[in-house]
Amino acid sequence: MDENLGPLVMNCSDYIRCCLTEHLGNKTYYIYLPEEDARIKINQQESKLQDLYMEHRERLSKDHQKYFENTYKRVAEKGARLPQFYRTAKVHKKKKSVWPIISSVGSFPQIFSKYADWWLKIIVRKNLHVMIT
Repeated sequence: MDENLGPLVMNCSDYIRCCLTEHLGNKTYYIYLPEEDARIKINQQESKLQDLYMEHRERLSKDHQKYFENTYKRVAEKGARLPQFYRTAKVHKKKKSVWPIISSVGSFPQIFSKYADWWLKIIVRKNLHVMIT
């Protein structure tokens, strides 16, 4: 969905073709990674994020430390979902076009994106208040 204009029904092969031609097949923005290389990159990312947390955890409040520890524990028990690529159709465009989405829900990077989002909302609220007054 796009622009809240409602759902779009599309032939599955058209959906896949648009996805590949407009996005995943565009070597300017995407590269193919064999599965083993992708797993190595994911493990490196997780390791770097954990190192970042360990390096700075003493600066965090006890509640924020608890958030990270509980989330790490959940991921260790249940595993993390890999981020998923999908796309939505731009129904307001005359030519069939798509908008790429990378969903990180349930993934390891989401642990940190939720935390960053929490802080960014505070910063934006404070700056909006300054800009409005």
